[in-house]
Amino acid sequence: MKWLLDMIRNDDEPNNFRTVNLVSVKTSSRVMAPLLSKLAGHEHLKQLRISDVRLSEGRVFKLIGDIIGQCAQLQSLVLSDCGFTTHQVASIAQALEDNLKLETLNLSYNRIDLKQEAAVAEFLSSMSTFLLHNRSLIHFNFSGM
Repeated sequence: MKWLLDMIRNDDEPNNFRTVNLVSVKTSSRVMAPLLSKLAGHEHLKQLRISDVRLSEGRVFKLIGDIIGQCAQLQSLVLSDCGFTTHQVASIAQALEDNLKLETLNLSYNRIDLKQEAAVAEFLSSMSTFLLHNRSLIHFNFSGM
């Protein structure tokens, strides 16, 4: 992961990579924060895959929202087992409403609490809006919630 951080930090070189795959990378949200902050607005990013890393802390979660909102070419988003709450998953769905290119969305194994009725309603409303606008979504995984 250090090479990736070094490459992103070096602003003199163009960063044309399209995929960031951090599935099963054992690290902390503190280590992820600098990487995520550099990915926001990355014009070439098409795939972001992060799994089994707690990203639910306020600052790190905000960075996820920035990436979703600013990476217009994003086609695949995997945020599996990241410790997101019901409200955070609803916020992710809301941030995706303007993304018309997303083909894969995987938010499996996060902490959806069906007892939080308001948050679940917000999540379902945001997902409905996203699904109505996005005609390119092919893979949709919410298993384990």
